[in-house]
Amino acid sequence: MHLATSRVAPHQAFRLGRATYGTQFHFEASRSVVRDWSRTFPDLVEKNSPGWAARHDALAATRGAEADAHGLALARAWVGLIA
Repeated sequence: MHLATSRVAPHQAFRLGRATYGTQFHFEASRSVVRDWSRTFPDLVEKNSPGWAARHDALAATRGAEADAHGLALARAWVGLIA
């Protein structure tokens, strides 16, 4: 069962059977983690999302809290499934 998709990865998240999950994204990544990745891997970030570094601060200010909340909700749901 497909659970998530993106333009980069058509199989972003999926489930096989009752208890096998796969993800191709980091739902646990907060604004600070993304900021660190952007500084640590600037060439890769630019290749995957041109102009990201220039947009990051504005996006973090306008959408970051919501993104962090969604990531935390996903992480808690994931732990609930495997605990």
